[in-house]
Amino acid sequence: MSSSSSIETTSDAQLAELEMARGVRGIAQEVNLDSSHDNLSDVNNTLEKNSEAFTRQYQNATAERRPAIVDVSVVGVDTEATAISSEATGEVFNSSSRSHGEVGHFVLRLDEDFDGEVTIVANEDEDEVRIEGNSDFSITDVNDESCPVTPTEGTVVFDFSTGTIFGIEDEDHDCEIKLINPNESYESLHIDSDEEVDYELVARGGDPLGGGASGHPAAWTVDLEYTYDTSELSVDREFEVEVYGDRR
Repeated sequence: MSSSSSIETTSDAQLAELEMARGVRGIAQEVNLDSSHDNLSDVNNTLEKNSEAFTRQYQNATAERRPAIVDVSVVGVDTEATAISSEATGEVFNSSSRSHGEVGHFVLRLDEDFDGEVTIVANEDEDEVRIEGNSDFSITDVNDESCPVTPTEGTVVFDFSTGTIFGIEDEDHDCEIKLINPNESYESLHIDSDEEVDYELVARGGDPLGGGASGHPAAWTVDLEYTYDTSELSVDREFEVEVYGDRR
């Protein structure tokens, strides 16, 4: 094989891995919130089952490419995580007794008619977002700036990992609510509220989350393997997918 062909093949493989990682990443993020998983075997089984349709569609869609991607499969969880979807007020994460402090997913869900105040605090008093509900929501963001938003019908979802708010009239809001970066380590996360509120949290490592929350097994990274065929050779590859790698 010529040098130019080798470079082209490498580039094609890198593009394929980006595409496959994007698809499997979204599936793994959904699987992580399945509280029925008692162990990593359960997580791996659900990942494999839920990924079958995507990998099959991806193989079919790329069948005419050269190199062609064949035999895509999820190997399983490489680095474990712990996840929870529950109701709480107070401390929901503490890394003092954990091996890792990275958090990949942290979401709060409030009913449109929520009447009260919730403050989300990262690392004690270092960063916080305050949400007041009374018909509309008034948010004091991480920059200590006020930002009103109007909910639509149903539940308003505040995603502190991506900085997005769902279930409001104008989703192109100016509120800066991104508290979490999966590359950083956090000492603690608090939900300060007069009543328990719905939240989701996923952190790296298999230890209990702290703050009285244990959680269930989930995936922080997932191994994927595939074969790609060119007109001259067939190559087997395995690579790692960071489940929250799209939130940096």
